[in-house]
Amino acid sequence: MESVKDQLLSDVLHYKDRIWSYIFSIVRDYHLSEDVLQEVCLFLVNSAEKYDSSKSFLPWALGVARNKSYEAIRKNQKQGTLLEDNILKKLQETITNINREENIRLEALQKCLTQISDENRELMTMKYVQRFSAEKISKIINRSRTATFSLLQRVRTTLAGCINRGAASE
Repeated sequence: MESVKDQLLSDVLHYKDRIWSYIFSIVRDYHLSEDVLQEVCLFLVNSAEKYDSSKSFLPWALGVARNKSYEAIRKNQKQGTLLEDNILKKLQETITNINREENIRLEALQKCLTQISDENRELMTMKYVQRFSAEKISKIINRSRTATFSLLQRVRTTLAGCINRGAASE
């Protein structure tokens, strides 16, 4: 079973670009944002005992990022206009909602993949997991390149429709 610290590290790596964007929106300095991101990542990973794993990671991480950003601004005596708290809260909410929408779509994709044929699932695995070109796939499945492109497009269209229906029902 994965430890809390390992899960935190995994979450940090997954969300680091969003965390950095939030930090940058506060400090508005590329290099300082990089420094703050490092501090935030270290703090998050080393705070396994403080983290309540029953709650969502991203809002907690963004709260830490906000505090570390303010510390960095004070420490570096950066002047400038800070965003108002209500704007930062809205930004944090937006970043967190992106995560929810992404999860809903991923869950819908997982469900939709169980609803297509084994052959089509294998086709998607070759294309998106093994990253085979359509030309290589056409040789493997013994179809023309044009037929393979058409088949890939039909499966993608089917999956997209299924995902959209699944995500809309959430």
